[in-house]
Amino acid sequence: RYFFVIFLISLALFLFIPKFFDNKKNEDVLKDHLLQKYSLKLIYYKDVKFISLPRPRLEFYDVTLKLQDNPINLKTKKPVRLK
Repeated sequence: RYFFVIFLISLALFLFIPKFFDNKKNEDVLKDHLLQKYSLKLIYYKDVKFISLPRPRLEFYDVTLKLQDNPINLKTKKPVRLK
């Protein structure tokens, strides 16, 4: 009986605590992750938000990206989702 309550509390904490993190402080880590995993260089973004449901992800708003090996710049108005 208590196991179920502990499980639900742990799940809620796992999903909603990252929403309170300041992602601007981790800007270098996010840029390195995008560069290494997706070969995208993050030049500019207006805002970054953590969305917990239905799947946890980061969304970048008003983004300017550059492909690592190509001289192509990408500008988006819709959010870029990092899963």
